[in-house]
Amino acid sequence: MFSPNSEYSNLDRAFSHFNDDLFGCVLPGVLITIHQHPKARGYFRRRAFSHRTDVEASTDEICLCPDTHAGRTDHDILSTLSHEMCHLWQFHCGTPPRRCYHDKEFATKMEQIGLMPSDTGLPGGRKTGQRMSHYVIPGGAFDLSCQALLATGWQLQWEQPTRQTPASGVSTGAASGEAPKPTHKKFPCTTCLLSAYAKPTALLVCGQCLIEMG
Repeated sequence: MFSPNSEYSNLDRAFSHFNDDLFGCVLPGVLITIHQHPKARGYFRRRAFSHRTDVEASTDEICLCPDTHAGRTDHDILSTLSHEMCHLWQFHCGTPPRRCYHDKEFATKMEQIGLMPSDTGLPGGRKTGQRMSHYVIPGGAFDLSCQALLATGWQLQWEQPTRQTPASGVSTGAASGEAPKPTHKKFPCTTCLLSAYAKPTALLVCGQCLIEMG
């Protein structure tokens, strides 16, 4: 039998592993939660919880959204955890930007740990902005560290059924999270600058200039 609450200890173990491997153990403890969200795969909230008896004590939150886990590997989901750990790092060790924004400092830290920020979740996307996803850099620090963790037998156990309406966005309140990958890509014409949106695998030709778009 699987214990449902063991998922939290799984994630706490993964957090400690990446804190040691990717962040030099500089990150403070954080409350990891599992909760669905209509517009994100995960999010970070600064000082999200206050202690019930110590009025001066508070803790940040990293939430992972289980309704986005279906169809994603543990490697993918752990990259979301590490994405949110970069927000935690920036809040405590860097210069936090305005609420929910992903700035150059955040982008630099992401690349340093082996995750490439991209607003599309694909190569060539913008690295900064309000809504941000990422992709894993093959052979990068995160990729190698995650493979080492998975080699120990670490795995997630639970997910929610795939939601019928895919989310496209990010952030709630003070949260700053990873946006799901969009299903369409912008294809510009380099000559007349007209553009069209289609699936990333599409092959489009500009009807005016008769050249390939994208």
